[in-house]
Amino acid sequence: MSNKQLKQSVNQPNNTITLKIKEVKGSSSGGLIFLLILIILAVVVYLYHDQILGYLENNEMFQTIKNSTIQFINASQKAFNIIQNALSGNISLNDLYTSNNQNNTNT
Repeated sequence: MSNKQLKQSVNQPNNTITLKIKEVKGSSSGGLIFLLILIILAVVVYLYHDQILGYLENNEMFQTIKNSTIQFINASQKAFNIIQNALSGNISLNDLYTSNNQNNTNT
């Protein structure tokens, strides 16, 4: 029912009054709860970071992951440097040979 029809039906005394009810959208509190949990987690990590780091330093699996990540970063940096030198025309076959040998011994 349009506003014009609503006004007409209200102004006429013998007609029934019909009102259009607005839909009220409920506000979602999911984002607020997520933000609150994130803040609490950040505070807990800040307060206990010494204990967490101590645990991780003594954890063998963490050390293995850390060492593997460092090796991967070093190999990636070396490969990047070799490619950068190749693109600039300063490629050295010795660098490629050494890099290939290191990759074969690690696997």
